[in-house]
Amino acid sequence: MTLSDAAAGAAASGLCTAHPSGSGLRLDVANNLAATALVLEAVRDHLAAHSVGERGIYNSELLIEELFTNTVRHGYNGDGAHRISIRIDVAADAISFEFDDDAKEFDPTLQAAPPAFQSLEDAPIGGLGLPLVRKMAQSMVYRRSSGHNLLSIRIANN
Repeated sequence: MTLSDAAAGAAASGLCTAHPSGSGLRLDVANNLAATALVLEAVRDHLAAHSVGERGIYNSELLIEELFTNTVRHGYNGDGAHRISIRIDVAADAISFEFDDDAKEFDPTLQAAPPAFQSLEDAPIGGLGLPLVRKMAQSMVYRRSSGHNLLSIRIANN
């Protein structure tokens, strides 16, 4: 499936609209977990079309799935229909992401790391996604403006 096929399918569903522009892609996404697969497909196609390697695609999908699903699950609490904007830009050495949502205020850069665990049996279920995102990020900047969470992240393009 090409990006245009993925974009057309996503737009037809009303859950996700893709706006490619050169090395950039803007996604306008409903705050609905059903949109997750559409978002990931559009991102995967866009990155592959811009020669991003498998590791860069995998890390991008992990980052987007973690941040998007957390926003939908915890940021809105079933508070009606909203839109989340995700912007992606591919450069030779990095992939940049910008997330813009009107969910409740949440700064992922301030979240404490989970406590260390001695074994898998002791490991908590959940709570490890944001530390993983922070670990893969070359930079991660949050700000709140006009009732919106604005998060910029940059990761390696390999």
